[in-house]
Order: sequence, then C-alpha cells, then structure tokens
Amino acid sequence: MGVVRPGRTCPRRSVRRAHPARARSRRGLRHRGGRGDLPRHQTAVGAVVRPVVQFGDPDHHHHRPGHAPPRPATATGSGRLGETPVTGVPSNPPPTQPAARIGWIDTGRGIAILLVALYHSASWLLGAGFDIPYWREINDALSSMRMPLFFALAGLFAPKWLAVPWNHLWNSKLRLYVWVFLIWEVIGSVVFMLGLSLRGQGVGVRQSLLALLVSPVAPRFELWFIWALALFFVAAKLARRVDYRVQLALTGVVSMVALSGWETANVGWSGSARHLFFFLAGLYLRPVILRLGSIPPTLAAGVVALWAVLSTTVAVFDLRTVPGLYFANCLIGVVAGVSISRVLAGVPRLASIGRTTLPIYLAHTPLIILLSFVLSTPLLFPVLAPVAGGVPPVLAAIAVALALWLNRAAAPTPLRYLYQPPPTVLRIGDRSTARAGRRRAPRHAQEPQ
Repeated sequence: MGVVRPGRTCPRRSVRRAHPARARSRRGLRHRGGRGDLPRHQTAVGAVVRPVVQFGDPDHHHHRPGHAPPRPATATGSGRLGETPVTGVPSNPPPTQPAARIGWIDTGRGIAILLVALYHSASWLLGAGFDIPYWREINDALSSMRMPLFFALAGLFAPKWLAVPWNHLWNSKLRLYVWVFLIWEVIGSVVFMLGLSLRGQGVGVRQSLLALLVSPVAPRFELWFIWALALFFVAAKLARRVDYRVQLALTGVVSMVALSGWETANVGWSGSARHLFFFLAGLYLRPVILRLGSIPPTLAAGVVALWAVLSTTVAVFDLRTVPGLYFANCLIGVVAGVSISRVLAGVPRLASIGRTTLPIYLAHTPLIILLSFVLSTPLLFPVLAPVAGGVPPVLAAIAVALALWLNRAAAPTPLRYLYQPPPTVLRIGDRSTARAGRRRAPRHAQEPQ
C-alpha cells in the first residue's frame, strides 16, 4: 500500500506542476508581453503603456522596471473620445474599483492652454495699437513653460497608442486632428485676413488661398500645434522599435539647436523641431514625470523660483541664442509647471479647462482677433488705453470662456462637426462603430487622451 509521507501531499505536487507555468507567465509578462509592439530594450518603460485613467495616487502606482505593472482599470464607459481598451499589452484582471485620475495633469493642461491664450491676446492687442511692449518680455519668459509643458503632458497620454493597430490610431485620434485642422485652417484664414486689416496691412486673397492649399504640409497660425501632435504620434509609432534612449538623445540635440535660434521656413516645422523631444520625454519618461508631481514642497518651490529667475534673465537680456541655455530653461520650465500644477490641483475650474483643451485651442485665436478688432474701435480704444496693461489677461479669459460656450452650444447642432469629424468621414475599417457613434453624439467635444 502506498503511504502518504509527511510533507508529500497532493497539493504540493499540484503546486510543483503549476510552478513552471507560473514561471513562464512571469517571463512572458516581463519580456514577451507586447513584443510585437515595443522592443525588449524598452521593457523598462513598457509598463507606462496604459491610459492615465488607470493611475490613482502617483506616490503608490509607480513600479520598478521589469516588474509586473499595476492592474489596469477598464477603459470603457469613460465618456472620453479615444479612450478604448489597449490590446497587445500584458495586463491583469481589472480591479473592482477603477483608479482615480491624476488631477494635476488636467490642471497642468489647463495652465498651458491659458498661457497660450494669454500669449495670443497680448500679441494681437499689440498689433491693434495698444501700448503694452512689456508683455513681449512677459510672454517670452513664460514661453519656457508654455509649449514644453503642453507637449510633455500630451506625451503622457501617448504610450497606449503605440500598442494599437494603425487603423485604431487613425480612427480614434489622427482622424480627429486631421479633420479639425482642415476645418479651422479655413476659419483661421478668413479671420486672419481680418486681423491683417486690423493691423493696417494689405490682404492678399490669392496668397492666402495658396497658403491654405499647402497648409497640410506647411501649417499656419496656432494650428501648427494640432499638426505637430498628429505628426508626433505617427513618428513615435514608427520609431517604437528604436531604443528610446536613442530617440531622446537625437531629438534632444535637435531641440537644443532649434531652441538656440535656428529657424525653418515654417512655424510648424520649427515648432516640431523644438518640441518633439518634450513629447517623447512625456511618452518614455512618464514614471519620472509622475514622480515630479510628488516632490517635497520645499524643493518644488525652489525649482519654481529657479525657473522664474532664469526665464526672466533669458527674456530680459535676450539670451536665447546662447547654445543650450534656453533648452535647459525649458527643461526646468516643465518641472516648474508640474510643481505649480500639483499646488493648483484643487482648483476645479482649472482642471475642467484642462480636460477640454481642444475646443479652446481651436477657437480662442479667432475670437481674440475679433475682440481685438472691437476693442481698437474709436469708441473703446481711448477708454482702454490708460489701463491697457491689464487687458491681455481679461481678453484671454473672455476668449476661453467664449470658446467653451461655443463648443457647448454647437454640441446638439450640426455645428458640432466643427470640433469632430462626422462618423463616417475619413474612417478606415469597420463602419459599425461609425453607425453607433452617429446614434450617440457626445455632450461636448474633448481632446482624445
């Protein structure tokens, strides 16, 4: 008869048989998971391939390279354009309660879009004849935070898009960018001609039409940001098998040169050369940037003070052409922007603005141009001239509020297609999703994450 010896129980044998499978599972999670999407040398950052909605407290959700990532929350039912489950990425069963969003990221996006609106307000008021030359230096100082922070935060949302098929990337994100770019290029061209007449410059209709035709390869106005975002997502997906350290090193050199005074023939080309590095930094260094949001308050205050002093010095003494100085200024600006965002994360309106940056970015400049035209009329100009220094922030706030109102007002009408493509237009692949999207129009347009 067989005798069951101590310690030789059936459960132990079952565990022994299961152990190699678990070991293979761990190896697959560490090295093979998503092999078709990200190369082995990027496993250290592969854990960042998940939506920001899956993270709660950034102090508790970071993990070491090579270890299993936190369990992702489900991405369905979020009500956000473009938030869909990611395939091809190893994941564990979702938790029973989805993790909360990291609030300071939305706050940071809100800060960035407000700085963009402030910049355009001051620029067009100067063109309208208001005597506020000091706003040039103020905006020059703020520039080291404005767009670098915007692109770095946009990069935080990018990792999941490296794992999805190309048609998914196109239908959920690129299609939107292409559509709104083309629509608002036409709107911007008309309003820009009005702005030129406001500045007393001649309006060349033929030249404007030619520029509009070539805008898909040579973007104009503030829409270069939308153009660059689409380009960055495509470039990041194409280069996903290249060592991320090589990508950061090469784009860092290009950014350093471009930020040191090198200009191209087009605002979009120059902006892309300057800011691709910051987008990729947000993509591949996401854990580092998230940890910046939890640095001690004393250190955060020191970083903000250093950025303010350096930015003021560079702007006042016009030191941007010093090789590498302005690039370093922008790096510190991103850290300072994260620190400020963390402090202001409790401001609900700021976070709300950060969650709806796309309609603001599209509409705020045409609104600013039209409002500047009104403010420069003989009836209002003499009244505002003595207090012109305080007009840019007020004009920026009004433009942002109007942009949000226009977006909400357009949502239940056909005008919503100013902010999103019709369900079947430019879509690649399955049309059933388009028919479903036609039946449920979103409450108001938001930028896909």
